[in-house]
Amino acid sequence: MFIQIIKDEPFEYWSEEHFLKELPLKFELSLVAVNDFQIVGYIIASANVDCAYIHKFMVDSSYRGQQIGTMLQDVFNKNLIKLGFFSIKLCVMGTNKKAISFYKKNGYFPIGRKMDSINNVELITMKKNIL
Repeated sequence: MFIQIIKDEPFEYWSEEHFLKELPLKFELSLVAVNDFQIVGYIIASANVDCAYIHKFMVDSSYRGQQIGTMLQDVFNKNLIKLGFFSIKLCVMGTNKKAISFYKKNGYFPIGRKMDSINNVELITMKKNIL
C-alpha cells in the first residue's frame, strides 16, 4: 500500500526494499494515516546524528488538500519532542513547488542544495526547529 501512493510520482524510485530497510528509530518515528482501512499518507523517518530525518512524506494524490499532511506533521512534531528531538531535516525536489510551499508554511527553511545521484535532479535540503 505504501508503494501504491508513490507509483505516479515523477522521479520516484523507492521500492519495497526501501520501505523495509532498517534505520535507527524508524518504527518509533514513522507515522501512517488511514481512512476506511486504506493508507492515505505516511511519514517514513529515522534518527539522524543531530535530528530526525524524513525520508518519505507522502499523501495519496486523491486525498491532498484535506489537511492530512498537516495532521501527520503535527503528530510527528509532538512525537519528536517526547523522544527528545528538536529539529527535522528532509530533502525535496527543487521542482516540487507544492511540497516546498507546504514545508515552508509548516516552518521548514532551506539550508542547502544537492544533486540526487539517482535521478540527477536538484534537491533542496530543508530544516525545521521544533518548539
